[in-house]
Amino acid sequence: MPDVLVYGDTVRFPELRHELPIGIPDPFLYVERDGARHAVIGSMEIPRLEEAGGIQCHPLEEYGLDELIAQGLAREQLRDEISVRALRALGVERAAVPFGFPLGLADRLRAAGIELRVDQQLFD
Repeated sequence: MPDVLVYGDTVRFPELRHELPIGIPDPFLYVERDGARHAVIGSMEIPRLEEAGGIQCHPLEEYGLDELIAQGLAREQLRDEISVRALRALGVERAAVPFGFPLGLADRLRAAGIELRVDQQLFD
């Protein structure tokens, strides 16, 4: 199975709602790699995800959130840079994404050398 990326929340994105059984209203990066499930997510949501079990949680601070905020990056730039750093740390070089994956994030990941392909059938 290919590596999988989803960026969104569990309220509006069925691809995440089916993977994680709890309501998370803020968007986050979800990664499946080598059979392991990862969430790159705000620290406040980690206890809830850990309680649900089966997912490795990575707080945004693990990938330099505080440093990036201090640099004055805008919200989308923070999302993009943290996602690039997280995917590099997890060893993701290519991945399948759903049809609704954010285009701006896809552009940034591709510019960083991460190959993405839309495979909605995989998610359906």
